[in-house]
Amino acid sequence: MASSRSAMDACVRRPGVIAMLAVFVTLLSRADCQANAKVLGGHQANLRYYSHQVAVIVKKGADEVSCGGSILSNLYVLTAAHCMALAGFGPGESAVPIDSQITVRYGNEDWLLGSTAAVERVWVHQEYDSTANGTLKKHDVAVLRVSSQNPIAYSKRARPIKLAPKDDKLTLGADVTIAGWGLGSPKASGVATPARSLKATTVNTIPQMCGLDTVWGSDFEPSSMLCAGCDTALADACDGDDGGALTTTSSSGGCAVVVGVASVSVCGQSTLKPSVYTRIAPYVAWIESIVGHPVRSTYEISPRTDCDKCVNPSNPPPCGNAPSTIDKFRCHLEGELAQSLTLSFGGGTRCNNGKTHFKAEFTGAKLPAVANLTRGVVYLFSATNTGTEVLYMHGKTINTPLSAPITRLGMARYSPKAKGWVFEIDGCSTTGTTYAALYRSRGSYGHFQISLPIN
Repeated sequence: MASSRSAMDACVRRPGVIAMLAVFVTLLSRADCQANAKVLGGHQANLRYYSHQVAVIVKKGADEVSCGGSILSNLYVLTAAHCMALAGFGPGESAVPIDSQITVRYGNEDWLLGSTAAVERVWVHQEYDSTANGTLKKHDVAVLRVSSQNPIAYSKRARPIKLAPKDDKLTLGADVTIAGWGLGSPKASGVATPARSLKATTVNTIPQMCGLDTVWGSDFEPSSMLCAGCDTALADACDGDDGGALTTTSSSGGCAVVVGVASVSVCGQSTLKPSVYTRIAPYVAWIESIVGHPVRSTYEISPRTDCDKCVNPSNPPPCGNAPSTIDKFRCHLEGELAQSLTLSFGGGTRCNNGKTHFKAEFTGAKLPAVANLTRGVVYLFSATNTGTEVLYMHGKTINTPLSAPITRLGMARYSPKAKGWVFEIDGCSTTGTTYAALYRSRGSYGHFQISLPIN
């Protein structure tokens, strides 16, 4: 992202999000003024607050195509499908040939100085189609797996991020943040070279805007796409930012949560066509089936409305380097717990002596001693199928991978002998029942983590 002040100063500023839709209609007659307004509003970003951010570098002949991406685990990265299409990968799962070069750069505000992980496998969503929606891309989401011989090394500047399975709180004016190395110097071929320094900016969601006939029209599908930008073109995603995360704040106070993936970046060239992002919620279960552990945020999103570049045009915005104060320890804890919590049928068999046995455990967690996992309790829940239902426990709204109705079957304390939390319920369950475990820590952090479902 680039940041400068330009002809925008000569354009009349309009009020913010409350009148945003009216402003866009008014701007139809003022396109000439806005066409020269390419202020993207990016401010220098501290990677400790955007530690999920990676650069995805794709070799394309003699050129390198840059995209953004997000760390899901030490082996998996989330990006846009069209970034992989540039390297010749179509829908479905593909191994990366030896002569193809896709690398992930991470861990440094200057992407060129970051650590490198080679990509060995690509999953492009099976319904991805760059032409089905005209100028917009349908199901524009992909998952990358890096080599297990050289996984992503976690640090203060490299951490996984969670995805939002529900985003109904993204109402008009909700703050969402973009980060990336986009809009560097273009090469002769027109392929964007990434800028060296990471920049970030915060804009507004505009739910009703992109579907207007005068904007993206029927190409925009609200069920799988998000519309975000500024009514004054003060901030936007740019070439090279595609594939990067659109994030908002979590009710946990920990890490930000991914709500979208940059798909069509307008780069502030027109307020008449805001940038479009792939809505991540419909794809969370698909992503989890690839990654193999929970990537959904256990907590609901809790967007702010006072940190954006649209209403508060300071540089950086009023909330500083990050969209809000982030508890970095909680952020660390959330990522580690998600990668480690598993639920299985106890003893490896579904039924034993007329009872169903379960075991919840943390496998391979590298957590600080203050987490004290064994003091926590685990709840077992069942449902008839997988889904995105929520639970309300201890004053928290918890996202689950279950469908309604959900039944609470019991609570277990840690068993030193079993090295986990064990459950036993009467009867042999049928394959029509789905189960999930919810961990709740003790102490001041009071953290919740949901497992993947089993059935």
